[in-house]
Amino acid sequence: MRLKSLAKKLFHLGLKKEAASIIKLSQKEVFAHISGPSGSGKTTLMEEIRALNPDVVEKDLDELDEEATEEMGLDKNWKQTSWSEDTQKEHYAIKQSLLDDFIEKNAGSKIVLAGLHSEGGDQLIFNAKHKILLNTDPAESLKRRIKRDKEAGGWNFWDDKKSLRSELKESERIVHDLKLAGYTPMSPEEILSLF
Repeated sequence: MRLKSLAKKLFHLGLKKEAASIIKLSQKEVFAHISGPSGSGKTTLMEEIRALNPDVVEKDLDELDEEATEEMGLDKNWKQTSWSEDTQKEHYAIKQSLLDDFIEKNAGSKIVLAGLHSEGGDQLIFNAKHKILLNTDPAESLKRRIKRDKEAGGWNFWDDKKSLRSELKESERIVHDLKLAGYTPMSPEEILSLF
């Protein structure tokens, strides 16, 4: 049931406060959230969507991570060097506020979010009309990530077989968790057909 329809039913049942809460949530609705493990092709797909649909307003959720890190005055590698549970909670609260502001600023536009919205038990809250898992095999995602990281001089996890297996398991876990959360696996072509 769509949120606005639910709010209308609640209002007619005399549950005005509950209806108002549902309306507030529905105002945070985005057209689509495209997710998947690192290397699944989210950024490339977003570039295609942007090129084909100039009316789409998009946001890579990784950008929120960078913006929150900057707002808190943290080093970009703070999760490896100075992570604490309290810092993580504050960081996520700022990310949520930034996301809320972005959605409110672009209300009425076709908003598409890309990227993972949860980490370490914290989750960004928003309502997506289309919850999409970019259907890329986790092993293929990992291969792409290794290639990208090598080209950028990034983390050398591929040099250690134990770390490599761990990264593959993490990609598989992300896919599993997104499916459990109701994300629909779709190919890039299927996703593009939504626009």
